[in-house]
Amino acid sequence: MLTKRLLRQTIMLSFVVILFSGCGVNQNGGKPHPLKEHTDQFQSLHQPSDRRDVGDVRYHYADRVPEQLAIAEDPAFPIGSKAIIKSDELPGMQYAVATIKGAYDTTAYEIQYTMADGSDQMTYKWVLAEEFLEYHDDPYKKGELVQVDPNALPDLNGANVQIVNHQETTVYMVDFISTSKEEIQNFKWVSEEELQPFTQKRVD
Repeated sequence: MLTKRLLRQTIMLSFVVILFSGCGVNQNGGKPHPLKEHTDQFQSLHQPSDRRDVGDVRYHYADRVPEQLAIAEDPAFPIGSKAIIKSDELPGMQYAVATIKGAYDTTAYEIQYTMADGSDQMTYKWVLAEEFLEYHDDPYKKGELVQVDPNALPDLNGANVQIVNHQETTVYMVDFISTSKEEIQNFKWVSEEELQPFTQKRVD
């Protein structure tokens, strides 16, 4: 009796394993992500190099933007279009194919800040004029110390940062699949100069 019971349990367990294994095969209806095919094709020709880890800034994956940020009226990359990301600000994003989610006209800043333990100075881009606690019509100058709105970049905790550079540009919120096959949504920000149309060849 015990042998027969064990046999029945083994058969039932095998059936459950097969059933759940089959469910995993057709996730998302068996259809690949709409960007995956394009991303794989382009990245197979252009492997990113000299990538650097700038950390996980959680705000850059939320879909909120500053209320006073001006929507671009005629962006080079319209919402819904695809573009190649040339920036390597985050590991795995260079040469990825992005879908444009939002486009805004602003002044974008490259900043420098010191790690919380005081060990290293880090550079980061982009922080928008609308993401500082005090908004100025005239751009901040190189070397100025400015306080970042903690709602914009929580990881900086409202710390003062030093202006490295700035540019008047259109910035974009994008979705993309990284070279490690991670799906990134609502990434902010990529400047217009860091994108190129998907139909063009790579520009170094």
